[in-house]
Amino acid sequence: PAAERFRAYAATAAPGPRKTDAQMRLGDSYFVGSQYRQAIEAYDIALSSGSSERDYAAYQKAMSYGFLGQEDNKREGLSTFVGRFPTSSLKDDALFELGGSYANGGQDAQAVGFLDRLISEHPKSPLVASALMRKGLIYYNSGRNNEALEAFKTVAANYPGRPEAVQAVNTARLIYVDMGQVDQYASWVRGLDFVEVT
Repeated sequence: PAAERFRAYAATAAPGPRKTDAQMRLGDSYFVGSQYRQAIEAYDIALSSGSSERDYAAYQKAMSYGFLGQEDNKREGLSTFVGRFPTSSLKDDALFELGGSYANGGQDAQAVGFLDRLISEHPKSPLVASALMRKGLIYYNSGRNNEALEAFKTVAANYPGRPEAVQAVNTARLIYVDMGQVDQYASWVRGLDFVEVT
């Protein structure tokens, strides 16, 4: 397997960029093979070797902790990542993962804070629709229907071609029905090209 080849090369190569790259690819091989403890070790070595992909190694290391069920270590790693690599192309991913991790842990205020940062700091990110959707679901699940509707309407208006838009409309329908405002729902969806009103 690839991991064996990268491990062998990293063990015998002279210090330098190629050895560091082999260590990074070793981490990736372990990660893809769901060997997260070994991935963490390999990414640590790559980080300490001064890899040009330190941001990637730090992100993958934090994600590995998550797959091991160590959410606190995942959050700590991602929070450190966001502060240490503010211009990384993975920053929006890190903010989204932080939002999801805190949401899954029932820490809604922290979750919304990270999702809001993603939305405001990375408005062109492909994750914005999902962040808005997740934010709306957090509000919906905590009974904050008006804020949930606002988030869902933003998704439907700004991302009509995305699956999140359909999910947003369907979840908004539940809120309108619960509030006894079916006519308002029908009026709203009539203005959406991707929804058929029956």
